[in-house]
Amino acid sequence: LGCGDAAYLTKLFHEHNIWRRIISYTGVDLSSEAMKIGEENIKPMLNNDAKLTYVKQDMSTFAEGCSDGFYDCIFSSLAIHHLQDNEKENLLQQIRRILKPNGCFIMVDICLQEDENRNDFIQDIATHIRNDWIKLDFEQITSVISHLVSFDFPAKLSVWKKWAEQQDLFKNIICFETLRFYKTIVMEC
Repeated sequence: LGCGDAAYLTKLFHEHNIWRRIISYTGVDLSSEAMKIGEENIKPMLNNDAKLTYVKQDMSTFAEGCSDGFYDCIFSSLAIHHLQDNEKENLLQQIRRILKPNGCFIMVDICLQEDENRNDFIQDIATHIRNDWIKLDFEQITSVISHLVSFDFPAKLSVWKKWAEQQDLFKNIICFETLRFYKTIVMEC
């Protein structure tokens, strides 16, 4: 969901030799350009008989339209933080509904620290971008920070766990903190 160019997923699955076991991949995104790059990244990794599908649609609408128990695994990277909290919670319910009984949801996304609010997060990540994203010029950095302020609404890990456990959606929730601002969260049915 929010597949974009699939760069992270392609690298992750390649490193762990997962692509050869994939029989069907569905990418969902609002950007046709990103999905085209994603297809170029993924197609060489898949077996020749694997089914590759792309859907230009927002992830919530896509999930709502899927059949119950259809997917083994759902992956989202740096997309769900664009939703408001009530939309995230609803999407999580839809994700669980469309996963098979032993399925899993893997999310790599920006998250708030437990003692942090959104304003603190924006300030910290903006400082990080200004200091460490050295390949971007001033205008590009300003554009990224403007996007963060307008469109990024990360949630705390405890909030994700509350949503997942509140309705008994997932039996296991595992978090791997990868970097200061990013978390990899695996939720198992």
